[in-house]
Amino acid sequence: MSGIRFRNCAMAFLLIVTRSSFAQSPPQPPPSLPVITNHASDAYAIYSLLVPHTTRANSSSSQRVAIADTTVSIDDMQTAAGPESELQPPSGSENAFHEALQDFYARRQERVQLQHRFKLDRPYDLVNGEQLAEFRKSLGAYASLTLFSQVYFNHTQTAALVYSVSVCATPCANSRWIYLEKRDGQWVRGFSSISDPADTYAIYSLLLREDPYPGSPQKQGSLAIADTTLNITDMNPAIPPDGQLQPPPNNANAFQEAVQDFRARRFERLQLKRDFHLDADYTLLNAGDVATYKQTQNGYPAVNFFSEVYFNSKQTAALVYRNVFCGRLCANGQWIYLEKQGSQWVRRSGLNI
Repeated sequence: MSGIRFRNCAMAFLLIVTRSSFAQSPPQPPPSLPVITNHASDAYAIYSLLVPHTTRANSSSSQRVAIADTTVSIDDMQTAAGPESELQPPSGSENAFHEALQDFYARRQERVQLQHRFKLDRPYDLVNGEQLAEFRKSLGAYASLTLFSQVYFNHTQTAALVYSVSVCATPCANSRWIYLEKRDGQWVRGFSSISDPADTYAIYSLLLREDPYPGSPQKQGSLAIADTTLNITDMNPAIPPDGQLQPPPNNANAFQEAVQDFRARRFERLQLKRDFHLDADYTLLNAGDVATYKQTQNGYPAVNFFSEVYFNSKQTAALVYRNVFCGRLCANGQWIYLEKQGSQWVRRSGLNI
C-alpha cells in the first residue's frame, strides 16, 4: 500500500526540489515552454479543486498559497513508476482509467507553463524556479505550496489522472496520484494513492452493519447512503476530529497522523461506488435524491452521510465523520476513530454531538 508520506515539511520539500528540475540554481522557465491549450478549462477546474482551500468563513484571509508555475514531468516525481503502480482501475470505469493512463504515457515527459486561471477562495501566487528554491528554507508568508503534473484525460474528457505534491506550514506533506471523474458537469475526486479503497469501504460497511439507522425511531426499511462524501464545509458544526475526540493514550501518534490527513484533504469530496459489504441491499442517492428525501422524508428510514476516511501513514488508524438524517426526529453527526487489528477494523471511539 502506498500511503500518505508524512514527514518534516522542510525535508519533504528538499527531496521534492532535489528530484525536480528546480533544484541547484534553477533556471527560469524558457520562453518557449507551452501553456495548456487542449481542455484547459477542465485542467484548471481540477487544479483548483485540489489546491488546499480555506473555510468559507475565512475566505477573506490574506494568507496566500503558492503554486509552482511549471508542471512536473515523470522525471521530477518521487517515483518513476506511473499511476497504475499506486492506483487500481475503478469498477465500471476501467476503460476511462486506461485511456487517461495512455494519455499519461504519451505526454509524461512534457512540462507546461501554468497561467493565472485558478479559481480559489484565497489569493495565490504562481512561483517560478528561483522562488521555489527559497522554499527549501521555509514556506515564508505562504500557507501552502502545491506542485502539479499535467492533467491526463480519457478520450471524452470525463476521466482524468493528475499527480500532486502538497506542502503546508504545519507538519504535512504528501505526494499522490489522483483519479477524478466528471459528473453532472463537475469534477469529483474518485480516489487517490493516499489510501486503499478496500479499507475505506470496509470502515463504511462496519459502521452501517453495527447500526444502520442511529437515532432513528424506525429501524426497518431500505438502507440509503449519499453517493458523495461530506467535506468540512458540509459538517454542522464544522469541527475537526481533534476538536471532538481525544487521542488514545497508547496510539496518539497514529491518531495525530490521521488528523493531519484530514487537514490535508478536508475540502475534497469522494464519489462513492457500490463497493459496500452489507447484509442487506442498499441505495446510493445522488444530490437530487437527497434533496427530494429531505423534502418528503419518504422511502427510507434515514439517509447516511460519510466523510472520506482519513488514515495514518501505515493505514492502521482512521478517522471518519458520519451524519444520519431522518427529518426532524433525528440528526446524528459524529467523528469516529478506528484501529486495524490484524485484518479487521475495530471502532475505538466516537462521540455524538
